[in-house]
Amino acid sequence: MIVLGIETATPVCGVALADGDGCIAETRLRGGTRHGERLGRAVEALLRDAGLSANQVDGVAVSIGPGSYTGLRIGLGFAKGFVWAQNKPLAAVPTMDAMAASVPVLAPALCVLIRSGKSEAYQGMYRGEEGRWTASQPPSVVGQKDAGKGCPGGATVFIGDAAPLFEEDVRRNVEDARILPREFSVPSGLSVALKGMDMLRTGAGADVDSLVPMYLKRFQGVE
Repeated sequence: MIVLGIETATPVCGVALADGDGCIAETRLRGGTRHGERLGRAVEALLRDAGLSANQVDGVAVSIGPGSYTGLRIGLGFAKGFVWAQNKPLAAVPTMDAMAASVPVLAPALCVLIRSGKSEAYQGMYRGEEGRWTASQPPSVVGQKDAGKGCPGGATVFIGDAAPLFEEDVRRNVEDARILPREFSVPSGLSVALKGMDMLRTGAGADVDSLVPMYLKRFQGVE
């Protein structure tokens, strides 16, 4: 199975192709609000460089949020157009699940913090079970001063672009917080593709017509 992964929830636009052996090809472009300009060209170039045509892709996985309102709409719109045109299945991958899946389970708990405005973050909590991360509660929106609250403490790993920015508050709220380096701060098209592949193999495809992003809060004009 060859899966195209699309990640546009953050300022980094990520696309990747993966199969049962792992990564075929991957591209990341830091474009801020330019995802709409770059996503189509990035996918076209990725397929060309991999020597594949669009109809050789067996399914598409798209990051569904939480994250940038505009980015999520762009990514989902492109993914829907691709699967409609090629008659392929679509996997809706929660952004935080894809990020968590890219981190080895070397601690009892993990917390994902994605920026959601100047002093807020989307927060997701996971516990390590049988070599994988399992969500321990639904994602939520937290203020900077509350970042990390609710984590069990004791060697909780933190990833996401808000983790280093809110480090002082995180360390005040969570004993022995372990904040990973910046390379873990954004999700990737590859992690979305691999997570989506697992979903498609088990028949957990999305209903393309009704699928909408996971926003968590109302759009206020500034992301």
